[in-house]
Amino acid sequence: MPPLALVLHSTGNRDDDYTPWPAPNLKKGDRPFGGGAVGYLPRLCRAKEAAEAALGADGGRSALLGYSLGGLFALWAAAQPNAPFAAFASLSGSLWYDGWREYAEEKLPQRGRDFFYLSLGEGEEHTRMARLAPVGDCTRTLCKQLQGRLETPDQCVLEWNPGGHITGIADRHERALRWLASRL
Repeated sequence: MPPLALVLHSTGNRDDDYTPWPAPNLKKGDRPFGGGAVGYLPRLCRAKEAAEAALGADGGRSALLGYSLGGLFALWAAAQPNAPFAAFASLSGSLWYDGWREYAEEKLPQRGRDFFYLSLGEGEEHTRMARLAPVGDCTRTLCKQLQGRLETPDQCVLEWNPGGHITGIADRHERALRWLASRL
């Protein structure tokens, strides 16, 4: 695998910062999703630029990887015309999110040269929560859409993992990083 530098950037409130627009909460008693991605992306990009400067890294070979709501955010960022990343990974991405399917159909991909890594646990679409159950169909549909719109179909891959949403998280990250590093 080529040399790889990982830069982790955390957010104070993932339910706001990783969501592209406001949406109702998942469970009674939870706060609604805030839809603050448009404010979070510039902060993340400033951190990316600072890390690249400190490391002497090539910003044209960078990837944005996120898990769960972070995976939704990574794909939303890919739909922004000036997103400063060459590849995007959504691991167990919350692609069930209200309005996401329609948004992705219209906005993704922004550039035909980008790379997309999608992964999902085999059990994730078999939830009792009706709002989350479409995640498998949404992820499959997005993968087919991207494969049809990118310069070559192999620029997008969907990998299925054993288990549910919180199974094998470290292994999923490693596989995603290996795939992304081999393409950048």
